[in-house]
Amino acid sequence: MRRQCLKLVHRLTRLRLALRERRAVAMVEFALVLPVILLLYVSSVELTNAMACQRKIGAATRFVADLVSQTIATDPGELDNILQSSKLIVSPYRADALSMTVTAIQFSENGSAAVVWSKAINAQSRASGSPITVPADLAEKGRFLIYADASYVLRPATPFGLSMPITLSDRIYMSPRVSKVIACQGCP
Repeated sequence: MRRQCLKLVHRLTRLRLALRERRAVAMVEFALVLPVILLLYVSSVELTNAMACQRKIGAATRFVADLVSQTIATDPGELDNILQSSKLIVSPYRADALSMTVTAIQFSENGSAAVVWSKAINAQSRASGSPITVPADLAEKGRFLIYADASYVLRPATPFGLSMPITLSDRIYMSPRVSKVIACQGCP
């Protein structure tokens, strides 16, 4: 019996000493906080990457609309070249994830908007003559607009599959700069 009491006292003494020991507390706290710190770091890197990619998508959209709006007339080959060159703007991000459409819109005398011509890469072109919705403040009888829209599927490089793909997009309307209408010979 005495031996068991001594063992119990010895164990309680060791427990009391372990509870007073403070040298390993910092390591335990660090081990508990490390996953949270790593998650915050990786999230901030991915957020910064997504913001930079969104800026590239916006620049590519403005580039396409601006280039097309500066022409008097165009053709499918020229539009293809413009759309293909927009892929260079999004580098170093994957160019195959970029979908871009440039559309010419004409307002009728009753104020409804219709597609005149459309060209796209990695997306479906809009059908000529189909109605299209345009913000009310841009609607003006007889007005001609160039509409460029882009979308990009960003796949974060986060390990362990913690995040899902993010779809980034941008769109812009521009008026023709040189002429009132931009014709497209051979556009569907």
